[in-house]
Amino acid sequence: MRGDNFAEAFERLLQDEGEYADNPEDGGGETYRGVSRKNWPEWEGWPVIDAIKRNGGGARKNINGAAAQNSRLQDAVREFYRKNFWTPTACLSGVPALRSKVFNFGVNAGLKRAFATLQKAINLCREDEGKAEPAAKVPLREDGLFGPASRAALEEVLRGRSEDALIDAMCLEQMRFYENFFRNRPYWGRYPQRAAFERRARWRGTA
Repeated sequence: MRGDNFAEAFERLLQDEGEYADNPEDGGGETYRGVSRKNWPEWEGWPVIDAIKRNGGGARKNINGAAAQNSRLQDAVREFYRKNFWTPTACLSGVPALRSKVFNFGVNAGLKRAFATLQKAINLCREDEGKAEPAAKVPLREDGLFGPASRAALEEVLRGRSEDALIDAMCLEQMRFYENFFRNRPYWGRYPQRAAFERRARWRGTA
């Protein structure tokens, strides 16, 4: 993936996000394509969903069938993710595979956590390099605020290693997060699928 690879990143995201759902056990409440009405009540797609529900009944299969054919709704989904999750990752435009990775994890767990996980991966890679070089390096603050210090550390790591090394480290940290997250949410039943989705082979070599 080179340049602005939003189209590829978005299609990959949709492989993992469901269609319409309204599970009372899900804290996010009513969702469409991963967009939660509870968290994003002003999203322009909700009036479209509501109209579909009124016109076609409340059956999930009817809602999903009509929603998939509604170009206005599908455009709203795409622009929602572009504006709220893709654009904020522009600081990673020079590392497209990492950008896609942070974008995807940011949708699932929040961009601050996604950037903090990348910072953790950078620290882990720098620690590995430090084993061969005694000189100590001040670790990054894993605060999710990806500023000049984080960008400089990323560039430093990439001078000696590929994006794949950072993606490997990010995946390991994500798996720890998902293991804890799904342990107390058995009704989701998503952990096996998420685990498979986060396998390193799916992400390595996509730059």
